[in-house]
Amino acid sequence: MNKKFIKASLFSRLMSFTYDSFLVVSIWFLNAFLVLFIFRFFSGSDDYSNTPLGIFVILTTTIFYYVYFWSNGRTTLGMATWNHYVENDSGTPLSMFDSLKRFLLCFITIPINFIWIIFDKDKKCLADRILQIRLVKKISSS
Repeated sequence: MNKKFIKASLFSRLMSFTYDSFLVVSIWFLNAFLVLFIFRFFSGSDDYSNTPLGIFVILTTTIFYYVYFWSNGRTTLGMATWNHYVENDSGTPLSMFDSLKRFLLCFITIPINFIWIIFDKDKKCLADRILQIRLVKKISSS
């Protein structure tokens, strides 16, 4: 069986991003429940408004989700559904540091990234163009 790769389209990227968004939000709720339970247990207070726990849980959960999956499996759960894989332009998997750089740069340039894909000849977002990373869609043919 031959494995072929094509460039991921904007539509499939958006669908993959939507799927991952639902997963990340559900993990936010789970982690927030656990962190706030532990906070209440140790502090004895129900007032969470003066703590930065919510923002901390959201940021760490999101960063861990994307960096872990991009560096270990080369794909998140949403990307796996659409047969997307992230790799360097040379075809090698991303390291943890490369994944962290990709996440931070994508987070900073998120409004521009999806527009950039429309005009880019390789269908790369701005962050992937800068970091020399590509998102490919695996097509298996017999």
